[in-house]
Amino acid sequence: MTDVKVMSVTFLLPAGRSRDRDRFSHGSDVPYDYVSQGPPITYKTAQTTPPMASRSSLRKLFKNNKCCWRCGFQKKAHVRSGTAFGDKCSRNCGYEQCSKCNQRVIDFHPIGFVGPHCCNDPVPITQERVSDWYKPASPTGNI
Repeated sequence: MTDVKVMSVTFLLPAGRSRDRDRFSHGSDVPYDYVSQGPPITYKTAQTTPPMASRSSLRKLFKNNKCCWRCGFQKKAHVRSGTAFGDKCSRNCGYEQCSKCNQRVIDFHPIGFVGPHCCNDPVPITQERVSDWYKPASPTGNI
């Protein structure tokens, strides 16, 4: 191997090869002009983490023991279907539709945002279930 110094950057060329055959397509021995242009810059796109549904986002008045905080279905629906309740709930208790807006989960919801986390309005068919998710607010203040 022979050393070739070009503008204070050293590149190793294979021994026995002439410099004419080792030129790059732009006519230089150097693949990139580091001295005048600096190193190439690569930009990374900002990676945002998707928001996650959490139990704390439902506030203290949510009935955690009666309704699942992930999907919104009652505990008895979980027992009947044989799925885990609460923290280990998955697959929306086997239903294809949201427990709040009654729309298909796959088509209309981001991952994890079903039931109490759904941003859609409840429909009349699910209004009773949705109203049962939260305890009534206790009156505050002195009379």
